[in-house]
Amino acid sequence: MASGLRYGEISGVSVGDAFPDYDAMNAAGVHRASQGGISGGKDGSDSIVVNGGYADDRDAGDEIIYTGQGGRDPNSRTRHVADQKLVLGNAGLKRAYEQRQPVRVIRGSNGAKQYSPPSGYRYDGLYGVTEVWPETRAQDGFRIWRFRLVKLGTATAAAPTSDPDETEDDNVSWTGGRRTSLVKVRRGQRKFRAGLLEKYGLTCAVTGPAPKEVLQAAHLRAFAEHESHKRSEGLLLRSDIHNLFDAGLLAIDTSSNTIVVAPNLRGHATYGPLAGRKLAIPTHLMPDPAALDDHHEAAKSRWLPKI
Repeated sequence: MASGLRYGEISGVSVGDAFPDYDAMNAAGVHRASQGGISGGKDGSDSIVVNGGYADDRDAGDEIIYTGQGGRDPNSRTRHVADQKLVLGNAGLKRAYEQRQPVRVIRGSNGAKQYSPPSGYRYDGLYGVTEVWPETRAQDGFRIWRFRLVKLGTATAAAPTSDPDETEDDNVSWTGGRRTSLVKVRRGQRKFRAGLLEKYGLTCAVTGPAPKEVLQAAHLRAFAEHESHKRSEGLLLRSDIHNLFDAGLLAIDTSSNTIVVAPNLRGHATYGPLAGRKLAIPTHLMPDPAALDDHHEAAKSRWLPKI
């Protein structure tokens, strides 16, 4: 463990405690970084702040997809100017993942509205890093590092395995050295994927035939919010298409069964041409149109300019 890191709960700090600024969080010991979103370095990370700093972040309450630090234009949430590297805080979160160390999550008022405090910062409990991966941004081709964090003890999410769709145990245990940690995983995900493979075959709904290894089971309604697997509310999508779909950069227009892409993706050489393309699945196998419409409307709301 790195010197100075304080994993787990902090004496005198309870879930829900509010802090007006970074100085107050530093003084309490809940987040020791002076201004960054990740506390720690290459030897580990003990806390993060989720505050809307990166447009790629996704917050579903008990499950967070967190974007690593670096690479972003300091004057823009969306524009990147360089690849992120697996150093400093990014390396620290990867180390926390490898060592199964809990990470304190603090939310700021600029994060997802439904999960964020009205002002300042709020300590929201311990999360485990269950998955780490690099990802290429469709908008500009720069690489970012992504971290999936799951609230310990209450959340349900995919286990960090080489194939997260293949795990359906209630609990998965990792042992390394002297540490053992348990996190809950998404029960039924494997059956959900198998059901979609039976329904659609080896076909990505957007791009067409694809190897089984790259096809993922996509929920039209966020699993973290509904915690249910409905084949009528699922699609098989190629892994990169799945990422775009979940990020709200790609949706489906049920009035024409065609693909819609976000405005900032339309000039992309690979994904721009998908706009207006017919789905690669027959009409009679279409999933629930209401779920598709809800996803489409939610995606479009994110494309509107902020006032």
